[in-house]
Amino acid sequence: YYVTDVDTNTAFLIYYNDYVDSTVAWAIKADTGLSSNSTEMGPVTAIKNLPTTTNWPNVSLTNSIRDIKAETGAIKKSGFDYGNKAARLITYQEINAGCYDGTTAITSTGGLSSKCKFLLENTKYSKSSNPTYGTWTETADSDASSVAWLVTGDVRRVDRTYNSITSMYGARPGIEVLKSNISY
Repeated sequence: YYVTDVDTNTAFLIYYNDYVDSTVAWAIKADTGLSSNSTEMGPVTAIKNLPTTTNWPNVSLTNSIRDIKAETGAIKKSGFDYGNKAARLITYQEINAGCYDGTTAITSTGGLSSKCKFLLENTKYSKSSNPTYGTWTETADSDASSVAWLVTGDVRRVDRTYNSITSMYGARPGIEVLKSNISY
């Protein structure tokens, strides 16, 4: 699904489902001297559930090294490396740019119900027996170092929670595509 433009030449598209049908934490404790689940490490656990360039050989990231930002745009982790991943997580900013309908904020209950229902596909929103409530974004919280942003299907909005939660949220792959390669 098309979400928004990354820039004048590139579009951001997102897969309809989690690539791996499981739930995952956003970050885990690492031997970095940082506190447990610090967003200063980036989404180290969540990206493990994204396809590699071997799994998806026909797509690749424009740049596998990115700055992990907060919803405010402040850099939380400089130079985070997605490594050999063919996809990345969606950002808070991309959801806001592509899904805000001009009336209901994406952080309000129901904020994703009209324009971006595709972000809620295969979550508890579409069927209560689905394993996940939603998907993690790449975005860290600006205030709390152990909190990250996510799409939550049960209330149809973008919300934030502790990035160590492993039982409810998955990782939905997003790709960057040159607009010149898209057939309209």
